Amino acid sequence: GLRSAVQSHEIGLEIVSTLSRYAWIRAVEMESATPKESQHGRWAADAVSDLLVAFIEKRKPDKNAIGELWSLLRSFVDSEIAWLGEPEAHATNTYAKARHESLAQTSGHLTNAVFVLASHEFILQHEGTKWPPPMRTEVSDSVIPILERILKRDGPAAFAAHGVFGQWLVQLLWFAHEWTMTQLPTLLDNGSEHPRTRPAWSVYVDSTGPVPYVFQILRPWYAHHASALPPDASDPVQDPGSQLADDFATHIIFACVWGECFPGDSDAVVENTFNRLPVKARNHAYWAVFRSMTDAKQASRKVIRNLPVFWESRIRALESLPPSADRDEELDGLCWFIATPHLPTDVTIRLGQRTTKLLSRKSRISGVAWKRLAALARKDPAGTFVIIEQLVDRILKGEFVYLAFDEIAPSLRSAIAAGGTIRERALTLVNRIGDAGFDEFGVLWQEAQI
Repeated sequence: GLRSAVQSHEIGLEIVSTLSRYAWIRAVEMESATPKESQHGRWAADAVSDLLVAFIEKRKPDKNAIGELWSLLRSFVDSEIAWLGEPEAHATNTYAKARHESLAQTSGHLTNAVFVLASHEFILQHEGTKWPPPMRTEVSDSVIPILERILKRDGPAAFAAHGVFGQWLVQLLWFAHEWTMTQLPTLLDNGSEHPRTRPAWSVYVDSTGPVPYVFQILRPWYAHHASALPPDASDPVQDPGSQLADDFATHIIFACVWGECFPGDSDAVVENTFNRLPVKARNHAYWAVFRSMTDAKQASRKVIRNLPVFWESRIRALESLPPSADRDEELDGLCWFIATPHLPTDVTIRLGQRTTKLLSRKSRISGVAWKRLAALARKDPAGTFVIIEQLVDRILKGEFVYLAFDEIAPSLRSAIAAGGTIRERALTLVNRIGDAGFDEFGVLWQEAQI
């Protein structure tokens, strides 16, 4: 109810401050009572933190109000109720558990409120500032003493709060840059191996999208995480079910296409990531790039240049492996790049041919990919037909054959119209499709006789 009142601008700072202090005092009193009341006390403390977040986000407090909010947060951080935690918290050393605790613990709620206020004050004072950020700011003078108190804490509740640092790491590099650079080893070292006690790294990867300038700062930790992955592409014990793997793969592939890292770099961050992560995570990253470029009206030159370099590196890696279900699965994922717009026609056809040649099976290809192939076929019918021929061959060899006439016919028509040997190969493929029971493709043969 209080949050609703804040959001509808019905109560101001004085009431929020008074109620927050009162509720926190009651929470402390309840903590020392029965177990049930103790739990209710922590819930009350959570509600106070969430109330302050709602006030900051909705009311956009001015400088005077910010001072009072800092006073509140300092007193709450120094209160022991936020650091009691749940006895069973963080018993499991997994990335997913670290993320959950940073969101669920009272200490996490409170630490989040600290970062929300710091971020708001920084934007108020430095809106429009471009990277690199100032070394010190008024915000850093207010927030650093509080953050240092939090980092000195130990135990499950403290670990949960440290995880929130990962969620806000990008913003922290803006409003307390100099201090944050010195704290990165404390926050991130051993985070890949021990998310229970060093959760900031996995929470950062899980909750933050890839950012070019942050990747360069954090590259040693990216490279370490990649090198620590199991060489056999199995799930690490810290990540059963590969819940962090998708996000990590996405961070690395976007860093690669932005030109922040490359196949062949000395730290092997690209190779270790895409040789060692489970195939499902690799394919999620390929889809993420496809989706990003599909949504973009245009792509930068460096992305157009760098994505094919990455694509070709994966083809070379897979060419060195014997055929297997995992190899076919990744090749299937690489087919997203065939459907990716903005890439040069000759590059897409050249790498698309190499990708589909390696495939030993294919269940189906998306309608978006067939649409892209139709566009490529209008520019280079002969080169595109090689891809189409290989895809259809692999689909026809599969267990569940699906070929939609409306999706494939435009590309086949371009190949037939090209004449010569390409026409003959296209008509042969049409016959083969018809023999597989797709009689509607006979229309293409009839059109060719006119």
